[in-house]
Amino acid sequence: MKFADEMDITQQAALNKDIFERYTQIVNLRAGAEFRLPWTGLSARAGFIYNMSPLKDSPKEYDKKYLTGGLGISSGEGDFEMNLAGMLGWWDIPAEDFGDSIPTISQSIVDANIFLSFTLRFN
Repeated sequence: MKFADEMDITQQAALNKDIFERYTQIVNLRAGAEFRLPWTGLSARAGFIYNMSPLKDSPKEYDKKYLTGGLGISSGEGDFEMNLAGMLGWWDIPAEDFGDSIPTISQSIVDANIFLSFTLRFN
């Protein structure tokens, strides 16, 4: 993130300095596996997502973590598929910052989702 053009150079420099002081580079990780039971059309999948907080020197509780899982069934030719998946995420976010003398107040977030999909292919 960086401000450029169309503003006063001193204002631009101050905003960019603020960005560099508050944020840091991150790496987001994703891993998963799928297992298909041969000759049945049944499948199961699971995964994990780890998105680091971009706030510099933030505690690990601010990193977003998700567990995913799902089940699927398909016809032998793959003309019909039905998938059911779930996703559970949790992390904290800073709600208020009252300065150095008072600790930051955080909120705990839990995000739960269920997905159902159907696929029908015509030849």
